[in-house]
Parts: sequence; structure tokens; C-alpha cells
Amino acid sequence: MKVLFIAKRARHQFSLEQSLAIFKSINEWHAKYIENGTYDCIHTFVEGGGIGIANVDSLEAAYDLLDDYPANLFFDWEVHPLVDISHAVEKSISNMEKALEQQRS
Repeated sequence: MKVLFIAKRARHQFSLEQSLAIFKSINEWHAKYIENGTYDCIHTFVEGGGIGIANVDSLEAAYDLLDDYPANLFFDWEVHPLVDISHAVEKSISNMEKALEQQRS
């Protein structure tokens, strides 16, 4: 299952020392999870925050991944499970064809 994480910058205050340590942890964390295939991509917005698309086995695994993120408290989060576009379009086509067939009967 793929999940989209959207991070929106929160206005939490951290000292410069805390921020530096967190940013170093972020850098290592991103490299680890991109390399092992957990994340397909991680990108930052120009204005701050960003997105990541992760591969997880369950929503509980998505929760754990987010909760373990070193900068979790820097952001407010949105989490959206994703559906493959081909599946969604094919399902919609099938449902529309069935509805048209029922209208004709």
C-alpha cells in the first residue's frame, strides 16, 4: 500500500542546537528509507514542509513510520492512502458500463 505524507511546517520553537541535531537526523533518516525502498520519494516545498510517498503494509505501519520520523514535531501532518490510477479508472469504467446497461434494460 502506498501512502502520501504531507508535512506542513508548524511553528514549534526549538533551539539552534536542537534544530541542528534534528536536521542531521532527518538527513540520515531520509537516506536510509529511500535506500531501503520504504519511500519512493521525499521532496521539500520551497516554502517549507514537503511530501513523501511511502510503501507500507498497513495503516499502523504508516503511523509507526510517521511517529518515528525525527522531525515529527516540526510539522503538522496529512496522511492519505493512495490508489493506483489504473485500478481506479478501470473500476469507474466498469461501474459506468454497468449503469448504462441497466438504463438500457
